[in-house]
Amino acid sequence: MVLKRLFALFFRPDETKSASTSGKSNRSSWTLLPEGQRATSERGPSEETDERRPATTPSADNYVRLCPHETLSFKRAQRILSLYGQGDIHPTMDAFTSAPQLHHSELSGGEFGRRKHPRLCKQDPSGYDVLQATSDYGFEKGLILNIRWQLSFKAHPELLKSVECLQQFLDSCDISLCPHKNLSDEEIAFKTFYSLKPPTDPIEKFEIASMKIKGCDQCGTDFWVSGRDDKKCRVETFRYLGTIETVDDKQWLAQCSD
Repeated sequence: MVLKRLFALFFRPDETKSASTSGKSNRSSWTLLPEGQRATSERGPSEETDERRPATTPSADNYVRLCPHETLSFKRAQRILSLYGQGDIHPTMDAFTSAPQLHHSELSGGEFGRRKHPRLCKQDPSGYDVLQATSDYGFEKGLILNIRWQLSFKAHPELLKSVECLQQFLDSCDISLCPHKNLSDEEIAFKTFYSLKPPTDPIEKFEIASMKIKGCDQCGTDFWVSGRDDKKCRVETFRYLGTIETVDDKQWLAQCSD
């Protein structure tokens, strides 16, 4: 069964693959469940050209969404990037701030790298305390935003009855990993589920462990999914924001939300 699902994920007909990459929707065509209402509008391919264009119009008002509760402005990104000329700040600076007090708090007694008490973004839909994230910035020919979503299902094993059940829950959380992919996208939900509930067949188990999540071909974001035996899984994103010298920086605009 798992082998068939893996085959369906990676060896679809050409027309299906084309349809999944040509649009500008913030929902992936991998989704198993019927699509619901979304606050953000979908973009279709340009009628004038096949060239990929930024999803936003160049403006200092464009922003990058960090989480459901907070965004990163162009001016703030420039300030952060300027700090790298004054010394190494990685990984001491949180991307999350304390502004959304209901959802953001410091991890008491916790530590990440050289940073003590990292700030957490907590997502608690339907009374479940399952999702939380930490964040920081990196630098490599520009600013890199690194966000790690940790999912813990030890107290809620019912969410792991099936891939579809897990995906339905993740869909209710409405977490955008980049402007074009969500935490509930089928490829990510599939890898998350079988990382936490590995198949018994040794071949299938190896295939799941070696399965790599394809990076976003629209904005260049990289994804990493890893699971543990204690029903915890981490979905990590590396978003390349560019040099942020001007508002029309292509890398910056590709990461901006509509």
